[in-house]
Amino acid sequence: MQMPLPDGTLYRIVPIPVGIRVIRLWLEHDWPLSTDHALQLRDELGWVSSPSKATLFTTNHGTGEKDASAIAIRGMVDSFAFNLSSRIALEFEPLVEAVARSAFDQYVGALSAFYGKGITEWNDEGEARSVTWQLPSTATVQIGKSGWLLRVNIDSPNAVAAAAAEADYFEIFDENDDELPEDEW
Repeated sequence: MQMPLPDGTLYRIVPIPVGIRVIRLWLEHDWPLSTDHALQLRDELGWVSSPSKATLFTTNHGTGEKDASAIAIRGMVDSFAFNLSSRIALEFEPLVEAVARSAFDQYVGALSAFYGKGITEWNDEGEARSVTWQLPSTATVQIGKSGWLLRVNIDSPNAVAAAAAEADYFEIFDENDDELPEDEW
């Protein structure tokens, strides 16, 4: 989908069927996923790596920019993210807000059809800011909307476990805050 803007540029949103196919390809892949295998998936999709870093990709989604990335630790993919919309000048955000919201809602509906009801985070205006689904593998996918930008984040089971362990650590640390005398801070 494309929307012309007053400066002659185009606001682009990845078509829902294309975005869903890519999300499912990455999310439903067997975990752990090696960096080499991720690069094979990139090639199968017809994406191109950045000359400076193999895990920064330019997709063939028509956004016209490096719009995807993988985070790899010790040769294994920890998380993967890509944009579902092109970047635009901030001054044009009000012009595309309704189109971006509609696309976000359509993506949420399509993902809910596959994965059930996700967990929604709301913004101050009472609109969904992001929705997250967790698969039986414990991998997660989150689609988020911030103004005109639509973005997908996929976390591996290892990334989800690490985030949970970190949250547990800080919860325990916070519980013990009051017990330390001020001179020990």
